[in-house]
Amino acid sequence: MSGARIHLAIPKQTAFLRDEQKPSASVLVSLRPGRVLDAAQVAGIVHLVSSSVPQLAPADVSVIDQDGNLISQQSDPTKNAGLDPSQIKFVHELEASYVKRIESLLAPIVGPANVRAQVAADVDFSQTEQVAETYKPNNAPETAIRSQQTAESSSTTANAIGVPGALTNQPPVPATAPITTPPAGARPTGAPPGTANASIGYNAPVNFNKNSTINYEVDKTVLHTKGVPGTIRRLSVGVVVNQKKGPEKDGKPGKSTPLTDTELKQITALAREAVGFSQERGDSLNVANVAFAPTEKEIVPELPLWKNPEVVSFAGEGLKYLIFAVVVYLLWAKIFRALFEMFASAAKRMEIEHATQAERAQDALLHPHQGPSYDAKLQQARDLAKQDPKIVANVIKEWVGGNEPR
Repeated sequence: MSGARIHLAIPKQTAFLRDEQKPSASVLVSLRPGRVLDAAQVAGIVHLVSSSVPQLAPADVSVIDQDGNLISQQSDPTKNAGLDPSQIKFVHELEASYVKRIESLLAPIVGPANVRAQVAADVDFSQTEQVAETYKPNNAPETAIRSQQTAESSSTTANAIGVPGALTNQPPVPATAPITTPPAGARPTGAPPGTANASIGYNAPVNFNKNSTINYEVDKTVLHTKGVPGTIRRLSVGVVVNQKKGPEKDGKPGKSTPLTDTELKQITALAREAVGFSQERGDSLNVANVAFAPTEKEIVPELPLWKNPEVVSFAGEGLKYLIFAVVVYLLWAKIFRALFEMFASAAKRMEIEHATQAERAQDALLHPHQGPSYDAKLQQARDLAKQDPKIVANVIKEWVGGNEPR
């Protein structure tokens, strides 16, 4: 940045709150060629100015460059949408890198001016963490026993055996006379069939119990996944390729012909590889072969050099400077140089005359008896002293200084 200028608009103080106005500021920055200010630098300028003036909000500070471009947005929609400017910049740089890949790959085939590409990237900046535990049964060869327990028990119990009946489990009756009492084992009168002659017996079976418990190792998998922000969810790619142009005839462009299916398939395959096309991700790629609109040079033929407006304008400016230089030279050669030479010659003549008069005065004072008479020489010295007293004063100074010739 080569310079900056700040304009402040500070309203007058008022006692009424409803009429109070907030101050505002505008900053004009002059950037060097090829230099730009990023968002962080612009924000620093805005906050520096706003913090220097009381009651000046950052939203009331405008920053523009020397071309009149507003480089500080009053309302940033990305802030309300929860987007980070650095993320927006990352997306733009990512899309520009894909465009550069496509154009640099296809330019040697169709020409740098015959291909245009645009890429829209859907980038996921969310950061997720996931923990998963997975249990699965062990196969027979891979089973591992953690613990095993076996318990065995046996017991003997007396159980009643014989013919089922009411007298089966009763003790035997005492002996009685056969005349008055029926013999033991005989069925009494009115008893149900099967109760007579019941026999009682005992059997002792053995009960055996066995319990076995086996604990196997469990196959457990714990997976901790942390998503990295900035992953590409989807790419949408559009490529436009110009039709082939035929040879020029009589200075006119040839007829355009569309690409063949083979050539179009090759270009599509190259574009897919350039962006890393993924069908599973849901990427889309569209390649179109159309005739580009003619450029300005193709529409308007080139003018001759002497009819080109830029050349004519440049020649006119040069002619003005040339005429000015010629006029200055003529003035110098014809007028100013003659005047300077005249002034120089006049000054030289005056210098010679003064020197001659000084020599005459000195001769008259030193040699009064030579040449003209003493009175004539004295009169000449007096006249010289009246005309130019400085010469006489200089001669006297030389005498006083000891420069008198001997």
